[in-house]
This record gives sequence, structure tokens and C-alpha cells, in this order.
Amino acid sequence: MSVRATVKSAMFTGILAGCAVVLVVVVLRIIWRRFVTRKRRLPPGPPGYPVIGNLLDLPKEEDWLRFSEWQKVYGDIVYVTALGKKFLIISSVKIASDLLERRSTYYSGRMKLTFGGELCGHDRSLALLEGTKHREARKVGASFVEFHSSQGPDEFVKHFHLNSGSTIMRIAYGYELDGDNDLHLRHANMVIRDFSRACAPGRWLVDLIPILKHVPEWFQGGNFKKIARKWRSELDECYSVPFTFASGDNLPSMISQLLESNKQHGDETQIANAVGSLFIAGSDTTPVALSNFIMAMILYPEVQKKAQSELDRVVGLERRPTLADRVNLPYVVAVVKEVLRWAPVVPTSVPHRLNREDGYANFCIPKDTLVVTNIW
Repeated sequence: MSVRATVKSAMFTGILAGCAVVLVVVVLRIIWRRFVTRKRRLPPGPPGYPVIGNLLDLPKEEDWLRFSEWQKVYGDIVYVTALGKKFLIISSVKIASDLLERRSTYYSGRMKLTFGGELCGHDRSLALLEGTKHREARKVGASFVEFHSSQGPDEFVKHFHLNSGSTIMRIAYGYELDGDNDLHLRHANMVIRDFSRACAPGRWLVDLIPILKHVPEWFQGGNFKKIARKWRSELDECYSVPFTFASGDNLPSMISQLLESNKQHGDETQIANAVGSLFIAGSDTTPVALSNFIMAMILYPEVQKKAQSELDRVVGLERRPTLADRVNLPYVVAVVKEVLRWAPVVPTSVPHRLNREDGYANFCIPKDTLVVTNIW
């Protein structure tokens, strides 16, 4: 045997040995985790397979329907795993409130998404930020701007989309949309559609096995990188292009005010990301909620009559209501809340990550479990 052949044989043997060691370590780690967690009572869930867990059970589409099926079998709190990743599915308002509100300090982490976050670029979004960056972005979102707008009754769904997008663009960037076919509005609608697909828990194998992100785009199974590249390009354009509108002769905007007040220590990228998140999210969710409201009023005209009566009594007919009237409009506020409960805009929440081990109802919830509420 030649020296070259001997070297190649040795290298190949070494690679196989290395892969075998890694596989053994992974298997032993999973077995150890299962042995330890068995001593602690985990929440119920569908039985999984060795190593891969419930990987084959995680839905790729319409995950809320699968979660609802699990609820009927296992109850309001369901625990599943996939390649070592832990998921807790909550289908109860009380449990969601007990954990995500009363223990928000423990459940304030975010899911580290390799595909939707790192590859597609949504890790700059308010929904995936955590810690200081998340708090700073929320401050931007809490900025209050009051505005007035109106539209006619014809083609109201299209008007809702146009009005919401136009209002957000004007407030955020000082930019007036160029009709319902405006390029930036279409970009925002594409991005929000792709966000829900990119950040669905368990949908992309690379989220469960992050090392797959190094697979070349042309390699078998590497098509996800081509998708991520396309979606990231659309997202970059949606964040960066409107930001340029804040300069020049455009209308006053949230961006221009933030840049002016943060001249000395402001981070332009952070401001652009925070405002961009508001624009992308609001351009689609607000018109959906308004459309659901119209449907509710058609189905329940007696509710519309009571709400209108309260408005007429508190506000009168000479002016439009403002947020200052809210405290005196309990029935209208209740109607708004009920529309959001009755027909939720999104079927599941953005996953929260548990940053320490916790317990609930005699169940142990391990650290780093990803918590998803089945809003639907």
C-alpha cells in the first residue's frame, strides 16, 4: 500500500472514530437526561422515540390544530421533545397566566432560532429579542402618537390594510403610502407572512441541529439556506429602506424624534430594528383584527347597538372618541377584548424560554424548555 493510500485510510478511520465518539456522547447524554428527568415527574405528552423524541410528531403546518388534538388527550399542559429540545404546549388561560405573567422573570427568555433568527435575520425583531435589547425595543413601542383617519365603507378589508399600513408608515417614518399597491406595504405583508413560517417551533431541522447551518446551499438538503437567503433579503429591505425616509423633507416621525433625542448615545441600528418590528407586525395584524370586528358586529347586532349607545352617551355626536375616553367606555373596551379573544389574530404565541427549572401542579418543567401558548 502506498503512503498516500495509508494516509487516506488513517484519515478516514479517524473521521469515523470521531463521528462514533460524538454519536456515543450524544446518545449517552440523552439517556442520562431521560433517566434524571424520569425521577422528576414531567408533564404528560405523546410518547417519543429514542434520541429523536417527538421529532416526527411536530407539525410542519397548522401546528395549533395538532396542539388542540394533544390537549384532548393529555390535558392543558403537554410536554414534548425533539432531538434534545424541550417544548411545553399550554392550552389554558389560567396556566398561561400563572407561568407567563406571575413568573415572567423565569419565562422571559426567547427561543434561539437558527433558521428564522440567525439565517433569515428575524433575531433583530422585538418578538425574538431578550434582555436589555428587548426592554429598549419595548420603550420604542410604548411611544404614544395620536392620529385621526377615515375611510369609506366599500371594500373595507382592503381599506383596513391600506389604512393600517399608511398610518404606521406615517407615524414611524413620515412616509405616505402610494396607494394599496405600494412597494413597501407589499414587502411588509410578505415579511410577516414569512415570519410565521420561519419561526414556527420544530418546523426547520436546522433549529434542532444548528450545525446544519454550515451545509452548502447546493448540497442535498441545503435548500433551506436558499429560502433563508431570499427571506433575509426581503427583511433587510423592509427594515432599511423606510429608515431613509426619516431624513429630508418628509413629515415628522417616530424615527426622526428618536434620532434627534439620541444624538449623543443612540444606536441607529437598534432604533431602525425596533421601529421596523412595529411596522411589519402592525401592517398585517391590525387589519385582521378590524375585519374580525366587522364579522362580530354582523353576527351580534345587539352588541353593536349597546356599544354604539355607550359611545353616543359618553362622546356625543360632535367629535370623535380619543384614548382619554377609554376609562368611560367599559362596554366598548370589553367588546374590543372579546373580539381579540373570540377570533385571535395569531393562533399561537412566540415561544418563551424558561431560564431556570420550575415546577407546576406537581410537574417538573426543565430549564431551557420552550413554552408555546396555543391561543387558538
